[in-house]
Amino acid sequence: MSHIFKKTKEAYHATFLDEDTDDDSSMNAFTTCFTEIDFRDDSGCSNEDVDEDLTFEELKMLRKEEIEARAIQKERIQILMEDNE
Repeated sequence: MSHIFKKTKEAYHATFLDEDTDDDSSMNAFTTCFTEIDFRDDSGCSNEDVDEDLTFEELKMLRKEEIEARAIQKERIQILMEDNE
């Protein structure tokens, strides 16, 4: 079974293919959306082609970075809201 990870403009997708099956008429693939990415915010996002293959480790690292960035952003929003009260 092979794993193909694609980063698109709106989400990460993983496609799993069953290459051991000889039945050409059956489609043994499915796509799963892992996380949405907002590319309207250019902070940390490159303008390179966003349709690229990613390894599982790269996908995990990107997810970790996204979680950390969202936590920092959430803290900053909270501070700004408190300052405006």
